[in-house]
Amino acid sequence: WGGAAVTVLLVVVWIGSGRGWLARLSNSRNWYVGMSEGLLAYQYNPSFLHTYVRVPGWHGEWVQRPLKWRPQLEMSGNYVSLEIPAWMCVATSTAITLFAWRIDTLARRRARLNLCPKCGYDRTGLLKDAKCPECGAVPAGV
Repeated sequence: WGGAAVTVLLVVVWIGSGRGWLARLSNSRNWYVGMSEGLLAYQYNPSFLHTYVRVPGWHGEWVQRPLKWRPQLEMSGNYVSLEIPAWMCVATSTAITLFAWRIDTLARRRARLNLCPKCGYDRTGLLKDAKCPECGAVPAGV
């Protein structure tokens, strides 16, 4: 359920980022991280003077903006700008959550049907702590 909660939170943040921006400008003013237009952004520039924000710390603004869908990387000298679409994080979180749920469902099914957790051999008639005659696996908790 934790993966599902993270996925839902990421979807809310992703959609919300189209309604405004939030960024953290470093104390040295060399870099900032933020989210806007459906993008997670990181920029580093030693001669960085942000146009909108000159004071270090968290800043934000509510402005309607369309969501962007493609990643972008810019590098020039010391300047680095990386923008990753939040939908990629949502898709990754969803895939990991679905995979974990599938593994958990299979493990619960095998336990319910009294199957060997390693090879799936039917353990009916065997003692609880007996090794699997097929693969030699010892049941969990023994």
